[in-house]
Amino acid sequence: MNKQWNFGFGIAVLLLFIIFTARSLLTAPPAVDPDHAFQTERAFSRLSRILGDERSHPVDSEANDAVRGRLLGEITALGFTPIIRDDFHCVTSWGAMSCARVQNVMFWVTAPGDDAIVLASHYDSVAAGPGAADDGSGVAVSLEVASLIKPRNMQRPVLVLITDGEETGLIGAASFVKNDPLAKNVGAVISMEARGNTGRVSMFETGTPNGRDISVLSMKGTKPASSSLIANIYDIMPNGTDVTEYKALDIDVANYAMASDPEFYHTPGDNLANLSRGALFHMGANALAAVEAYDAQSHGQGDGQWMYTDVFGIFIIKLPQILALPFVIFGAILVLAAYARRREGRLITPLLVPPAALFSGVGLAIGLTALVALMRPELYYAAANAWAIRGVQNGAALLGAVLVLAVIAKNIDPLRLTLSGWLWLALLGGVSTVFIPGTAILFSLPLLIAGIGAVLALTGRLAIAKACLFIGALIFAAFSVMTTAVGEVMLFPEHAAPFTALLVLSFTLIAPLFWTPVKANRRAIWAWPVAGSALSAVFVIAAMIVPAYSAESPRGLSVMHIGSDQSGGAQYAVRTADPLPLSMLEKQDFIPAKLDGFNGDYMTAAAPDLDMSAPVIEIISDETLGDNRRMEMRITGAQSDVIDARIKGDSLTVNSLTINGFSREGNWAGFRCTGRSCRELAVTLDFNRAASVPSLTLTAYRYGLGEESRDLLAALPDWALPQHGGDMRVTRNIVALD
Repeated sequence: MNKQWNFGFGIAVLLLFIIFTARSLLTAPPAVDPDHAFQTERAFSRLSRILGDERSHPVDSEANDAVRGRLLGEITALGFTPIIRDDFHCVTSWGAMSCARVQNVMFWVTAPGDDAIVLASHYDSVAAGPGAADDGSGVAVSLEVASLIKPRNMQRPVLVLITDGEETGLIGAASFVKNDPLAKNVGAVISMEARGNTGRVSMFETGTPNGRDISVLSMKGTKPASSSLIANIYDIMPNGTDVTEYKALDIDVANYAMASDPEFYHTPGDNLANLSRGALFHMGANALAAVEAYDAQSHGQGDGQWMYTDVFGIFIIKLPQILALPFVIFGAILVLAAYARRREGRLITPLLVPPAALFSGVGLAIGLTALVALMRPELYYAAANAWAIRGVQNGAALLGAVLVLAVIAKNIDPLRLTLSGWLWLALLGGVSTVFIPGTAILFSLPLLIAGIGAVLALTGRLAIAKACLFIGALIFAAFSVMTTAVGEVMLFPEHAAPFTALLVLSFTLIAPLFWTPVKANRRAIWAWPVAGSALSAVFVIAAMIVPAYSAESPRGLSVMHIGSDQSGGAQYAVRTADPLPLSMLEKQDFIPAKLDGFNGDYMTAAAPDLDMSAPVIEIISDETLGDNRRMEMRITGAQSDVIDARIKGDSLTVNSLTINGFSREGNWAGFRCTGRSCRELAVTLDFNRAASVPSLTLTAYRYGLGEESRDLLAALPDWALPQHGGDMRVTRNIVALD
């Protein structure tokens, strides 16, 4: 190594940049193993038959009836007896009720019994797309795994549960937990979901304690992307799947999902053509392994709380959670002793380098990401070319860290500098372990190995000590790159800059081992910061100019056609903070606007009249009961697929709300009801008599746009797809309840 130019240091930094920037390769699905028990092509063919013409099939729609009919045919063909539970049910969130008629489908793979293993998925889709991945993949895996274990002598009963109404608020799962007598039989749930249509499957959620759940990770075969840190982060996030409801049963949980290429999520692109065979195989192999693992357990066996992570999908490292702080403290004490006994160089200055590198590196990464976002007209601009913003973030983080070394650390002993990085890692690891226990897997094992290296340094065996410190640093970097890869998928590349903290921490542990202090040659000191600045500039320019979207990485864009009301004529409305495609603007004069009763920023334009009637109310009864008033009414929206009702009134307090026989006490702001069963609603509203005359704002939604919007739809580019609820026709009626 040239001691003037620190080439070894430069190579180490470059390798860190390449590995963390190419991390998306770690989330690629494995190749299909044709010799595996799980037969991917058979599962895919079965899913093709179930989806049929690949129409979207939201809850309580004719298309969903057709999908359910084909699903029942496949279940029967496999020799199972399907069970259908038909229930009108509501869930509550954000002060409102969400309701639908759901028809859950289930069947016993084995003889019925207690402590059952449940293979869980859902068969409804959003209105915008056919749901091949979300959650046709889960349905296909459930049927294939069921066919594989049918001839086996299982120790525990196995139930397949395929819910309805997941996309409208987990309604089918809530109905199962609250009302289904089979809920009491459940001992463990293996749930399969999707927020993309490819990628290595991630096991992102477990029960608490998680001992029996993570035992499924130790089975043979390709491992899912998983870590206790990712599970903790998911617990903090507001997202939910059917497992959110199942956890009320106090059971074991292994929740799996494919999540790469989320641009097709909830769009027409979530179809069979875009569903990855590799991801489907990975889901199936893991689901089968999970059934086998749970079946091998007796009730209560192997419990306890563990920290864990997979290593590149090859093997799993897991340690009892109780060892987390002892490992961190043990490593910290030994590293501190080695640091204090080290006589070369300054004592205090090395301790300033790691926090300064974190502040400088992460701050620069966040700052340059914000600069790119400021220069881009799109809110989400990295869909088609995520490598560019990833290069910006990682290049900026390393540049900030290298600048700190150039300014502060040019005359510091490299070994003491490395030990200072471990001390700060121990501090951060201890604090994060207390508040987010799953993070301990990142820190505890590397710190234990670093502690061994510190002991060797104390005994004068510096070469072996540095080797131990290097091994511990490599383990931390490996854990970190896996965590940032999954974290980026969960949060999207535009929001991933804070994850560069793990890259900078890896830098503070590895780079000083290759750092040679230089005293005189300024060119040698500043060569690497200058090179890093040039590299960062290249990626910043690329991130500012690369296309945000493509046909393979589309943008979600849904159009509402809102009918005339008291506020004006019919109009088109698109909820977006991004500029609309030029081809749309050439067809209609869209302008920024706020829509009364709709949250968010919209672009609106004049539209043709809409031939769709608004929902109406018929008051059936109105009576006073002491201090309260009870109104029974019939709400009719004959052309609607969704009816949304918002209750308003000065000093209004709602005591209870009943919708089609489902009653719930509480001060509700309104309700939303999805499906054909909501076209005529029997509603009872119980509220305080002292309130001013309340009003109901009724909004009816109908899926898709009509013939009058054909020209506008034809103007959309191939990279713009309707998403979630999709394109809709909308009418509104505001009724005073006097």
